[in-house]
Amino acid sequence: MRFSAVTIINCVTVTGVASMMLVGAYQNKDYIPGSDGIDTISTASVQAHVDTRPKALADRFTVRNHADGRSCIVKLHRADGYNVHRVEPSENCGAVTASLATARAWREGNDGMVAITDRSGKNLMKLVPSDGFAWEVIEPRNIAISLEAF
Repeated sequence: MRFSAVTIINCVTVTGVASMMLVGAYQNKDYIPGSDGIDTISTASVQAHVDTRPKALADRFTVRNHADGRSCIVKLHRADGYNVHRVEPSENCGAVTASLATARAWREGNDGMVAITDRSGKNLMKLVPSDGFAWEVIEPRNIAISLEAF
């Protein structure tokens, strides 16, 4: 008995699909849909994001305005046990951005973001961690500034 090419291709296709279904069913035997929303079998090789960098305890930052290349130095006076610290911008920080000249506090949030505020507590800018001990301004969006520890 001779099988046609179409019959052979159909047999191979059906066998392949059945094999894939059996392997998929075997791999997901421990997964309970809706238990936590994550298939631990499929995501076992994906490491959870844990920031292993040490907390940046830097006390001086170079502030760079990427639009015009200006820079200045900001000192941070940390207070142990607190999430709000005193900021001391250098005299030329007003040329980098006007709001930085009035900066007085560095407030660290539980989400890893930092808010730089003025004397009255008004947010001047919000920062997010960048590479190493650097920070990037995400608010306000009209300025392109980063802070790098040194």
